[in-house]
Amino acid sequence: MAIFIEVNSVLGSFGPQHLTTPQTAMGVFSPLGTMKGILPYQFIGDKSISIHLEHNWRKTFLICWVFIFRLHGI
Repeated sequence: MAIFIEVNSVLGSFGPQHLTTPQTAMGVFSPLGTMKGILPYQFIGDKSISIHLEHNWRKTFLICWVFIFRLHGI
């Protein structure tokens, strides 16, 4: 399980080019630590906090299959 915490803040009066967004995926496959399921500029502002929990289910299922194979002597 991976936990990512991202905190952004813009101090002062700057233009719209200095607004922040959480890191999101641009395509179907996304890198580790990016938000999946939201659009790139869906949450935009001058302050943001995002907490992202990510679990690698492939490793969990692989461990379960190895246990089942050993249980049945395969």
